[in-house]
Amino acid sequence: MSPVADEQLEEQVEPLHVTKSLVVQSYEELVKKHLQLQLLVAQQYLQETELSRRVRLWEETVAPILAKEEEHNVFDIHCYGDMILQQLEQLGIQQTGSADSPVPFCKLAREKEPFEVCRILLASLQLANSENIEISTEEETGPAQHMDKATVRLLSKDKAHTRFAAYRVPSFEDS
Repeated sequence: MSPVADEQLEEQVEPLHVTKSLVVQSYEELVKKHLQLQLLVAQQYLQETELSRRVRLWEETVAPILAKEEEHNVFDIHCYGDMILQQLEQLGIQQTGSADSPVPFCKLAREKEPFEVCRILLASLQLANSENIEISTEEETGPAQHMDKATVRLLSKDKAHTRFAAYRVPSFEDS
């Protein structure tokens, strides 16, 4: 144990009897002090082992989940965005003959693993933010059914990062 921990433990132990500025300790008092100190150390050990047990249980719970996550491909939002834009174009053309017709989100996520659906939704939100797609729901749906009735419509296949790469500030073009 550290010196600070030793001092804290000794402060919790009953003080010794002091008579005329001399420390008087009988064998029994010495043993009692030692046993009190050992009891405090044992209690601290039990607390630490309880924490260790809880940490071990948490690790046993989380380790398989993390191992399964490691098996998945790395998430690249640009690749998912490209895939969504391609799917929207194909599905829109199949449904109505027009690439910009609304497509139900569930068609984009059909037969995908739950982690893939999350990735598709995240990439869709980024595409909506960069005005490549529009996400909407039917007005009569309640909040619980919004994603069940969500539709996605292709607005532009020009990705934002490529639009901004070619963008020049007008004040710089004049000089």
